[in-house]
Amino acid sequence: MVEEIIISSPARLHFGIINPFRKDLRLYLGAGLAVNRPRVEIVVRKNRELSFRGPRSEEVWMKLRPLIEKYGLRKGEVEIRKTIPKHVGLGSTTQLLLSVAKGLLTVNNIFFDIEEVSSILGIGRVSGVGKYAFQYGGFIVDSGVKGKDSTKLYLRLRFPESWRFIVVIPEGRGLSEEEENRVFAADEDIPESLIHEASYHLFVEIIPSLIEEDIEGFSTGLEKLQLIVGKMFSRYQGGVFSKNSQIIVDVLKKLGVKGVGQSSWGPAVYGVIPPGENAEEVKTRVSRIVNGDVLIVDPDNQGAIMVG
Repeated sequence: MVEEIIISSPARLHFGIINPFRKDLRLYLGAGLAVNRPRVEIVVRKNRELSFRGPRSEEVWMKLRPLIEKYGLRKGEVEIRKTIPKHVGLGSTTQLLLSVAKGLLTVNNIFFDIEEVSSILGIGRVSGVGKYAFQYGGFIVDSGVKGKDSTKLYLRLRFPESWRFIVVIPEGRGLSEEEENRVFAADEDIPESLIHEASYHLFVEIIPSLIEEDIEGFSTGLEKLQLIVGKMFSRYQGGVFSKNSQIIVDVLKKLGVKGVGQSSWGPAVYGVIPPGENAEEVKTRVSRIVNGDVLIVDPDNQGAIMVG
């Protein structure tokens, strides 16, 4: 039995959901990218009793109870060292829960399947980007759902290492899990034409541009996708982007940043930094204008890393 393991998992940028509301069609189908910062870092040690400590430890304990009962987990000391900021659009809860689950199951010498664990924890019912970013890293497209199935992996591509992103996290927060569930349960009759447009931008512009390493085509397609997805959610976030996100989107576009969008519910906003452009200079210019955390991040093509 393993005595101690360390797990580090990446944040993810969520680029959008193709069909959030039309239940007569395949629902959801999301796309996004694992990025190297910020990260979750946890340590799980062999222990006679089950214990949790560190930031969000009580929340993690409560949300892991179905998994604990399912596998009879009674041993293991969980230390949460680092977390991704919560409710800012970077997938913090999914990464944290999957990291702790993987650590506990590993120190208890229990073989597990990521799909089964995600299902027990309620992860991936709407978007599978987070769970596959954890598992594989890279650029992810999930299958969406038809009926009551959970999302499956549709496509995973290695993202060019030289394409970087600026990520700005302003004040405010996105929706909680409970608020999000109420939105997706709503009977929102969006035009089918918007779903077709979103599909076109993802499958005809973004993915081929990524395969061809055409950063301009990728960035242009991403901005178009964001505008369509934002229209679908405008009723729930006060516009194409949330209020705090819109301010950052405007700043980045004014500075000439391409591929600008809101990650999930925001308020985190991202933009593409092409090879050859001085990322730190862009960061400095943005930091002088906006209030909030400004990060330069790289694609993460590995997913969660376990040592021990």
